[in-house]
Amino acid sequence: MNFFLVSFLVFLFDQVSKFIVVHYLAPVGAIRLFSFFYLTYRENTGAAFSILYGENSFFIFTSLLVIIILLFWLIKERRYNLSFALIFGGALGNLFDRIFRGRVIDFLDFRIWPVFNFADTAITIGIFLIFWQLVRRKPKTVNCKL
Repeated sequence: MNFFLVSFLVFLFDQVSKFIVVHYLAPVGAIRLFSFFYLTYRENTGAAFSILYGENSFFIFTSLLVIIILLFWLIKERRYNLSFALIFGGALGNLFDRIFRGRVIDFLDFRIWPVFNFADTAITIGIFLIFWQLVRRKPKTVNCKL
């Protein structure tokens, strides 16, 4: 599958879900779906867990930096990587919110973890996949003569 197609689908799914949440969930605040899972409307101007709350400009800059680094990686390596596509699409989704809404919309609520969204989920899965690839990679042996 194409890097940009996956990234676009992540971005699109994230933005459509946030559009629905803003229009239908915001007026009611929260809906219980299961005993352990709610849809809860939250606006976040910080990072994950509301770290650096109110520092939207910093996160716009950081998101742009991540996106630029991923684009340079793609141009240099010329190969598809699902983990980077997920991170790229998620970063675009949250960047779009920060630029056009002034905050990120969160709504997935397990009550034992801070509220998050699909962009956060894609970024987290992408980072997990990178670590998994690194752990599974066989170490290179180097012959060294003394």
